[in-house]
Amino acid sequence: MNLQIFLTTFSVVTLLNLASALESDGASSTVAQPLAPVNQISRFQLSDKLSYLGLAGLTQNTPVLHSGEFQQQDRTIITQVPRAMGKQMVWVEMSNYWIEPITPPSGRGDLLVVPMTDMRVAEIQGEVTLLEDIKPPAKSKPIEVNQGLEVPDQATLSTSATGSVAVMVGGHTSIRLVPNSRAQFHYDVSSETPLLEVKILRGAAFCKIGQIPSGRFPDVAVHGQVGSLATMGSCDFFVQSDPVSLHVCLVRGRLLLGDAIPFAVGNMDWYPADVEANSTTGPQIRHWPHSTVGTDQMDARLLNFALRQADELNVKIKALLEPVAILSSDDQTYLAHIPRITWYEQAIIAP
Repeated sequence: MNLQIFLTTFSVVTLLNLASALESDGASSTVAQPLAPVNQISRFQLSDKLSYLGLAGLTQNTPVLHSGEFQQQDRTIITQVPRAMGKQMVWVEMSNYWIEPITPPSGRGDLLVVPMTDMRVAEIQGEVTLLEDIKPPAKSKPIEVNQGLEVPDQATLSTSATGSVAVMVGGHTSIRLVPNSRAQFHYDVSSETPLLEVKILRGAAFCKIGQIPSGRFPDVAVHGQVGSLATMGSCDFFVQSDPVSLHVCLVRGRLLLGDAIPFAVGNMDWYPADVEANSTTGPQIRHWPHSTVGTDQMDARLLNFALRQADELNVKIKALLEPVAILSSDDQTYLAHIPRITWYEQAIIAP
């Protein structure tokens, strides 16, 4: 072999081996590896596994792709790839809007005006029925609801598999039922502080608790088939009820969670679970009865379900985000006040 060719080949192999060794050594010393620019695009797609709010307990060499490096398209394209690509799992940081408020941006729809003493229907999608609370032996017949319909005290609202509905309470609070849900509403304004009691008999709801004109906050209790919660001031949360447990994703505010709850919730210092979420803590997920077994899986299932429902119901947000939409200052202010949820999904290299 020609000596010059041999020396050139030897140098190239040596440099490649050295680079590989340095890369391997650098990879093992970091938790979230840096991304390496590449000349060609690399294609990833989301796996079918559950998503998580956080990634506690990451193993070494687990790369995380951050927002802007991942696009959800027919074929997902990432222009930067982790150094350990093909050897380790890859997590993708995702972000989306939480559930939109009932009130539309200025000029984008009619504002639903609800007196302090009333409960009114809003945001109707699909089939929704109302059943009044009638004393036996009389029987109540389901009523098909329409926008602005007053909800009688102790009435029950039901949504079909394709239906959803919101109840605006006193102009300060909204309870939005997702598909396949049923809930009973009791509203008492006989005292200075309004009292709202919601019994979720099936399914789930998005709840936004606001302030009344006097500056006070209503006392709100939400009962599941098992477990109850009380709100402490203004808050924004998703609650799901099933026959054996109650699940909550709190985005903003403070909740008290436990077994049984009195209708008046003024002093709840003794309550079993006290949960708070803000910009520092991020969203908080809790389950009742409390369990330390399989919590990650329960968290992920609740998060997936809530995010899917929010995406389906956010009609106003989708209209504002249309490519042809021109956003006014009111539109931008509206979007800026809607919380965003950041979570993580596992990705795999697309074929």
